[in-house]
Amino acid sequence: MRNTTVVALFLILGLASTAAPLRVRELGTPVKGINWVRIHPGSLAGRPSVLLSMGQNNGGLFVCDVDLSTGHCRQFPVGSAQADFPTASLRSPSTGILYIGSAWIGHLHRYDPTHPERGVEDLGEIDPGHVTFPCGIQEAPDGSLYIGAYPEANLTRFDPATGQFIRFGRIDETDKYLYPLVGDDGTLAMQVKMTRFFVVAMDPRTGERRQVGPVVKEPSASAVRFQFFKGEDGRLYLDTDAGGFRIEGLQATPVTTLPAPRAGVPARACPPSTSTITRRRW
Repeated sequence: MRNTTVVALFLILGLASTAAPLRVRELGTPVKGINWVRIHPGSLAGRPSVLLSMGQNNGGLFVCDVDLSTGHCRQFPVGSAQADFPTASLRSPSTGILYIGSAWIGHLHRYDPTHPERGVEDLGEIDPGHVTFPCGIQEAPDGSLYIGAYPEANLTRFDPATGQFIRFGRIDETDKYLYPLVGDDGTLAMQVKMTRFFVVAMDPRTGERRQVGPVVKEPSASAVRFQFFKGEDGRLYLDTDAGGFRIEGLQATPVTTLPAPRAGVPARACPPSTSTITRRRW
């Protein structure tokens, strides 16, 4: 196994408010042989906060909570060797809580940095018998979470206030991967992959769903443009070779001008194998 150097990227992503030179400080090598590495910046009590999530081929995923003032890094294991990879994750911008969907057992987990004594909590199976590989997690304006998953392109809603799962089932009968996004206006839409790329909008109150915008076959192979994203204005957009669209409710309206994507809101999974957190010098 290769040693992995974890560094304090404590001035990344706009966390610094001064013009002082950016610095990188080495924290050591607390883990080995990791994958699916992600950095989750946030804020606690008005101070910058960074969490790291990492997977292991043997031993289960874990979360590292970094103290940015001292460089101390606390590691919290998931407690299940079968929860190998944190394939979907979201740090809530409203609460600072980190949610992780684990493969290949298809569970939802929670780490609350204000209650580290709870560790990485197991909230249960996302959709028993139907979900093994969570693809994406997004937070709605009401605080609920929407989780898209493989292998049945399933959609599930989780309410952190009640701990209840609402399972909407399969969104497409052919393709297997589902990546949801939620607009600030409450619009819920999902990108379906992989043999075809298209977007399905759904009313979360009624479950009514509708395919919106164009359908593209294997755009990664044909170099056709198809980008589903949340804009800087908080709305959902689709940018394709067939034109640009704004998605509102169950409709896709053509638009001539598209905003820039909002930073930190992906509609796709990270690469499946990453062995290091890169150390960068600015």
